[in-house]
Amino acid sequence: MKTIVNIILYKKSDNGDPMVLLQKKWDHPLHGNKWCIFGGHKGGKESPLDAAKREIREELGIYMTMPELFDVFEFNNFGGLRYYVYYSLLFQQLSDISLREGGGFALLSPTEIEKLPLIGNDRKILKKFFSFLAQS
Repeated sequence: MKTIVNIILYKKSDNGDPMVLLQKKWDHPLHGNKWCIFGGHKGGKESPLDAAKREIREELGIYMTMPELFDVFEFNNFGGLRYYVYYSLLFQQLSDISLREGGGFALLSPTEIEKLPLIGNDRKILKKFFSFLAQS
């Protein structure tokens, strides 16, 4: 089973609604131009937490200290995938973020995300995350 790590970076909008930062892929051979949660594959002996912090640093130039573990998901597609999904408030202004991988990024509401093509299992993960925030 392959291990994937994700970090959901989120903010509350001015009216209190949750907004999540998503990445737009760019002509990716597997995912085309779909949207996704930031993250990637865990390498070797790296812990899931270290891998998640590395991925967000590589993709956005953000140095995370301690994102919280949201959940661990297992899906049967692609030969079996285990997702370690972390989350953290997004403290940076969008203008201060330097995209280093992908075709773009946006801070999006659940309503906006519903209309987007998302990769793989991200829609299921985000649906559960938004439910979690609503109960917090």
